Amino acid sequence: MPHARIAIIKGILFLFLALAAYVLIGCSQSESTAKAYLLDTCIVSGEKLGSMGDSVSYVHNGQEVKFCCKGCQGAFKKDPNKYLARLEGSAAEDHQSLGHDH
Repeated sequence: MPHARIAIIKGILFLFLALAAYVLIGCSQSESTAKAYLLDTCIVSGEKLGSMGDSVSYVHNGQEVKFCCKGCQGAFKKDPNKYLARLEGSAAEDHQSLGHDH
């Protein structure tokens, strides 16, 4: 019976380590493949990044977003679609400023 317990413990340990590796690999890939945040202002407040100390970065569904402070990150997490619309609007403005009007 002791050999059965050892085998069960080894199996559980293997599963735990495999899960930990999967989580770590997934986290590093999502951050490195995120679409870059191209604005120099906070997506929530509109404040210049760095005006309140170090900016805060966050990846939401493959899109990097930046905030002037942790408080703005919290507001973003409550309603991300509201703020992501601002990001999409700014991309359209940039497209038009490059002489593209379609």
